[in-house]
Amino acid sequence: MCLAMFFFMTSFNLILPELNNYISILDGADKKGLIITLFTISAAISRPFSGKLADTIGRKKVIYLGIICSFFVMLIYPFSYSVLFFLILRFLHGFSAGFAPTGATALLTDLIPEKSRGHAMGIWGPQGSKNLTFIRT
Repeated sequence: MCLAMFFFMTSFNLILPELNNYISILDGADKKGLIITLFTISAAISRPFSGKLADTIGRKKVIYLGIICSFFVMLIYPFSYSVLFFLILRFLHGFSAGFAPTGATALLTDLIPEKSRGHAMGIWGPQGSKNLTFIRT
């Protein structure tokens, strides 16, 4: 799971710095705000569905679905020659961000003993790197 989430997060974070330049090349500089907006909206929409799917079909399948979706969207980005198509890809990419991390978090909560769950979720969350220093000392 660590490897899968590593590749998922790497794909997301490697492309992010280039999106502003890419949409400017497509003559959509005035639409830069939509790059993150559409991504965030679709991720927020997909999270309740991915959570229900994680309970229904399994956590790993939801993680894989998010990773596969992200992988294919990443492959299509270089072929987006219009601003509209590019923004549609950002919307679809957001769905993958709603599936993979949600499934991974659900899987972790299943695997971690109940008494350690709060600490583990602190490490898993956005401030995780700070929490890891406390574990090492």
